[in-house]
Amino acid sequence: MASKKAKSRSMSANGRSSKSKFWTYSKLLHAITDHPDYISLDKTSRALLWDMYRQYNGYNNGNISAAHGVMGKWGWDKKTLLRCRKKLEAAGWIVVTRIPRAKKEPTLYAFSWLKIDSWQGKPYL
Repeated sequence: MASKKAKSRSMSANGRSSKSKFWTYSKLLHAITDHPDYISLDKTSRALLWDMYRQYNGYNNGNISAAHGVMGKWGWDKKTLLRCRKKLEAAGWIVVTRIPRAKKEPTLYAFSWLKIDSWQGKPYL
């Protein structure tokens, strides 16, 4: 069998970058996408759920922000963000873990299907 040739100089034959040792990814469970509550969400609320999930690193559930300053880089405008965030809260997909005490502090969220992690110090933003 002939060996595979890398498509570019920075890619190895298995498709991974030879410059980076670790790749981050998000695990999407079929139980979530097949759930009737998930199916009943509109497409923009589903998109917000997965854009918020992009912040999760395996150790920071409960420290997820849906603030416009964080979500704006993925193209979210304030009005749509607020509407979809309320829908996700009402449907039980995200739960509030911290209510801001000062004007500049963000509301933090956790994903309801994961265990809430303990964390100290500043929020991960």
